[in-house]
Amino acid sequence: MASKKTLLLFTFLSLFAAIDSQNDPFFLYKDCSSDTTNPNTSFQSNLKILLSSLSSNFSGNTAYYSTKITGENPSDSIYGLFMCRGDVSSLFCHQCVLNATQLLSSDCSLSKQGVTWYEECMVWYSTSLIFSTVTTTPSNTMKNCGNVSNQESFMNLVFLTLNQTAHEAAQSTIGNRKFATREATNVSGYQNQTLYSTPIPKLVPETKTSHADSILSENPIYLSHNCTNQTSFTANNTFQTHLHTLFSNLASNATSGNMFYKTEVANTVFGVFLCRDREDLPSGLCGECVKSASHEISSKCHSSHEAIIWYSQCMLRYSYMNFSNKVEIGPMFSELNTTNEGKEQSFFTVKLAKTLDQVAIQTGDSGERYGTKTTKLNDLQTLYALAQCTQDLSIEDCKGCLGILIGTSIPWSRLGSTGGRVFYPSCNIRFELFQFFKAINETGTSSSGFLTFACEEKYFACVLTKGITTGVFMMDDSSFLG
Repeated sequence: MASKKTLLLFTFLSLFAAIDSQNDPFFLYKDCSSDTTNPNTSFQSNLKILLSSLSSNFSGNTAYYSTKITGENPSDSIYGLFMCRGDVSSLFCHQCVLNATQLLSSDCSLSKQGVTWYEECMVWYSTSLIFSTVTTTPSNTMKNCGNVSNQESFMNLVFLTLNQTAHEAAQSTIGNRKFATREATNVSGYQNQTLYSTPIPKLVPETKTSHADSILSENPIYLSHNCTNQTSFTANNTFQTHLHTLFSNLASNATSGNMFYKTEVANTVFGVFLCRDREDLPSGLCGECVKSASHEISSKCHSSHEAIIWYSQCMLRYSYMNFSNKVEIGPMFSELNTTNEGKEQSFFTVKLAKTLDQVAIQTGDSGERYGTKTTKLNDLQTLYALAQCTQDLSIEDCKGCLGILIGTSIPWSRLGSTGGRVFYPSCNIRFELFQFFKAINETGTSSSGFLTFACEEKYFACVLTKGITTGVFMMDDSSFLG
């Protein structure tokens, strides 16, 4: 059994030991897309130029290189890159890239996308933009399907080691080599194994992705808006004049330090803005956010009698009807990753439901109608949650609004993400596995989540009690690993 246990992690682990004794790069897998072109086209000529550029643009310690060949026809333009493993020598990296480009040239010459993996490098080209973009397909998996005597201990070992390795690779500051290795200590008879993680370097998140909107955000981040189409007005009428006055009043009060303010003009147009807690936002960001929101909503909804716009740091709304002190649950904006696989609820979902329930109660009881909560999931991951209501809501109305949101607007049975947000006009909630707010009377360490191994719950139920969602969970031993 001892000899088998050294092979259990993944097949690629055993390959590393053999590299030093080989003279040639070790081929793993290639993928040529089924979307093809005809022979002797401009695309084929451009592909040859691209692959030649990748194999020849090599100097010093280059472990990553990307380039683009622009065609006369946009459909003939091609993007390409190579990446070598961080511990591979410069000469061996060059040889690996050369072999990979030659293979793609011979086997994928008509395909609009091709990728090949060697143990030491990867080369990828596509007609679609692939730079600074997280892509998960095409993919290939190599694994060892041997039996594990103690599955729970083994999965814990894999989970902890891979998470730590991935986190170190992502945080690496050595040039552009996002690379790390980690060795797991002996656990229950398992021998030491070295794990490698090499994400594509130089990834730049898009503006609306979660990580761009973090605790370090110093600029307003637009999320969404909604313009009501049922009623509209013509330019240069009285309502438009009053609306411009309303926007000016809202912006003025935001720049003077208010985090929540509602007003009306001539009993004709009513407006409100809500910023995150003053301890949470950098100085002046609320004012900048409200000014940006006023400008954008005026531009995007210039003929609507009512509209709402959401930024990560603020919300602004106006209407021809008085909505003060009322719970409004529509229109709604959400960013949630859902799945149609219908999996049973995970351990994360259990923790999430409980955490959101707690932060909803905390928010309703707060004078500012604002609350945050951190929940430690394991040694590497912490769940961060934030909830907020407009400050004109009563305690019960705030809790009720958040209860409706948690109970009806989060698709618990299809929730496929470890982060997301839902916004109503009267309340909102956000949750992430990274810290996106300043901790106030909270303790907890932010850490990035990469993998989740957890139990599956056998039953899940959601009960509404006084407007607050309460999770009821039942499990049996067969739902756990082991």
